[in-house]
Amino acid sequence: MINIWKQEYLLDLDTIDEQHKMFFEMTGRIVQLAETVSEAHSVEKIIQAIGVLRTYAFLHFKTEEELLLKYVFPGYLQHISFHNLYLENMINFEKEFKVLFKKKKDGEDTNLAMAEYLTHMADYVANWWVEHIVKQDSVYAKFILEQRKKKRASV
Repeated sequence: MINIWKQEYLLDLDTIDEQHKMFFEMTGRIVQLAETVSEAHSVEKIIQAIGVLRTYAFLHFKTEEELLLKYVFPGYLQHISFHNLYLENMINFEKEFKVLFKKKKDGEDTNLAMAEYLTHMADYVANWWVEHIVKQDSVYAKFILEQRKKKRASV
């Protein structure tokens, strides 16, 4: 399996770090799917991968947003706007897949188009997560870690 996770993505927030790692594992699976689109059950595997990616994004964003609210992170509203944009783009990927799925059901050879679709989606997801973790999540992580340190010092 392809692993694009790097130690430099660690935020020192255990639950968040574990969830981030899972996204990179999922992305690796999508890359592998792009290499097997001609197999009989590839469509079902693609649908499952999209569903897992979608469901896990909701879980992760809920976890992260609750953490931001708990620590009263001042950039909360801006941060959730990044999450919303990601979800909007994932909806667009789902729409694109529905078109390819219909073509495949109609008997068209969509193997090349499916492989390109999966590669494009995997690239988007991986790049988005890297940028989001490094640029946005690191800001709130620093804030939370400072808040925790202050709380420990005052006890």
